[in-house]
Amino acid sequence: MKRLIIILFLILLLVHISMAFDNEPNGIKGIMWASNIDNIDNMSIVEDAGEAIERHEVYTLDNDDMKLEGVDLQASGFVFYENKFYAHAALFDNVENYNNLRNALFNKYGKGIKIKDAPNAYYLCGDKVYVYMEFSDIRRVGGITHYYTPIMRDILGISDDVKSRCQE
Repeated sequence: MKRLIIILFLILLLVHISMAFDNEPNGIKGIMWASNIDNIDNMSIVEDAGEAIERHEVYTLDNDDMKLEGVDLQASGFVFYENKFYAHAALFDNVENYNNLRNALFNKYGKGIKIKDAPNAYYLCGDKVYVYMEFSDIRRVGGITHYYTPIMRDILGISDDVKSRCQE
């Protein structure tokens, strides 16, 4: 399951973003964007996950309730780049969880943009955070990833803001 989070994260990292949203989250599950892992006590490293992506480490939250916006999660990982928190990836099962999570996000941040030719995939793009979520009818699993774009720009070597690349 841990490798599935990493694979999902890598795939989503390469996807373009398509929608502006308000009320951007300043973190996930109480962990603030750009927080240094050395200052967080309640996380455990996922062994061997860092080997998949250079200078990245993946952690789980100790005593995680395994919920996001009230939806049960199958897996939840916090990604740190050079010790700073910049992404959260989570997996969930069944279309009901997908619909509930999508509706909760749209109610909180505004309607996302549906990806053409992908029946169950949406983007939300803000000034400092963007979100990608999808559900596979074939695999019966879904994923959601939140990215903190100031750190992502450094990783990808992008000089402009990520939001400027968002297209409706």
